[in-house]
Amino acid sequence: MTEFNYDSEKDRDFSHKYREEVLSERRRKILTKQKDLRWEKSRQAGRRAWLIDRSIGFGNAVISTFIGEISAGGQSGKHEHNEACIYILNGKGYSIIGDNRYDWEEGDSIYIPPNTDHQHFNLDKENPVRYLAAIPEALSQYLGIHHYKQKETNPSYSK
Repeated sequence: MTEFNYDSEKDRDFSHKYREEVLSERRRKILTKQKDLRWEKSRQAGRRAWLIDRSIGFGNAVISTFIGEISAGGQSGKHEHNEACIYILNGKGYSIIGDNRYDWEEGDSIYIPPNTDHQHFNLDKENPVRYLAAIPEALSQYLGIHHYKQKETNPSYSK
């Protein structure tokens, strides 16, 4: 078993509660099959499908993952949240992160710093962009520091 070094009683209490919750979730979902992906409309991308998240039955306590898709020639909505890591599965485009533009293509990775405005653009007018995103959704909710602010909605989004 891993040894933990605690700086205070508060750290010990938090670590104990966190480990209890993680261990209590061990009987939850372990695998998402491709055929079971549930695509949903998204204000950020054209659509997304959660791969691992508490909302679809996993007991994950730190990281949530999803596949996002930006329609051909489309863009995401402008937003900010806790940090995120994105891997481009296919396509070519760019992201505006803060005040800077970053061009990307298939195989590239993007880091979104916490609480930073960002928006993604698909340069391909014929094919969607797909990306894999990893976000600390579960951990930030557990810690009570979850942050999300939608500033602009994806133009193709409709309820």
